Amino acid sequence: METLVGALLMKTLLLLLIIALLLGPLRRPYLRHARFTVAATLGGLAGLALGGFLAAKAGLGSPFGGLLAIVLAAALAVNIGQACKEWFDRVFGPKE
Repeated sequence: METLVGALLMKTLLLLLIIALLLGPLRRPYLRHARFTVAATLGGLAGLALGGFLAAKAGLGSPFGGLLAIVLAAALAVNIGQACKEWFDRVFGPKE
């Protein structure tokens, strides 16, 4: 039951994030550096899901499981965002 509530909360937060970024005033700053931010957002969401899964499998308690998920999400967001930006710059040339 707890997993179902967490999944619904994650889907709701993801939907709100998409609406806020694509329709709200943050659209221009977010998409201005889309080579990094789109990949970093997807990497952060994947890291959050993976961190939650690993914390649940390890049987970590509430504060440590959430901390593991947040740290893994931040690390994956930065690394995947930077790798994708470098790949786009190498393949399509630097953005001017």
